[in-house]
Amino acid sequence: QKTASNVQVMADSYCVGLPLGKVRNQLFHDAKFLRCICGSLAHKLNRLSKNSTINLLYPLENRLASYMLAAGERAVQHGNRIVFSGNLTETAELLGTSYRHLLRTVNIFCDKEIIKKNNGCFEVVNVDVLRELAADVYK
Repeated sequence: QKTASNVQVMADSYCVGLPLGKVRNQLFHDAKFLRCICGSLAHKLNRLSKNSTINLLYPLENRLASYMLAAGERAVQHGNRIVFSGNLTETAELLGTSYRHLLRTVNIFCDKEIIKKNNGCFEVVNVDVLRELAADVYK
């Protein structure tokens, strides 16, 4: 049976491909390999469960604030402020919301002067308020 999957990486990575037809018998009878695969699947299921719970229990404002703090870069050239330059389409998908709802929430943050748009990025101008909103959702 054929399987398709998509992989996205956030940094340079190496990918190793094994011809499953040639190694199937050895790998499916290897306890260490199966334990590794089961552990990886259990970890992914646990992470998915936690993220789904967060998406159900917390409003987008809290999730976005926490994500901006976690994914933002500390930029020395901006006075050591946090700069968030994530793709908003991908961010909406990661946070379990629509692109439109994410834009409304980003605009609310801008109106409240928590963040400001700066050269295609968002610079955090009020870290204390953002941290208060974040409430360590993704920690």
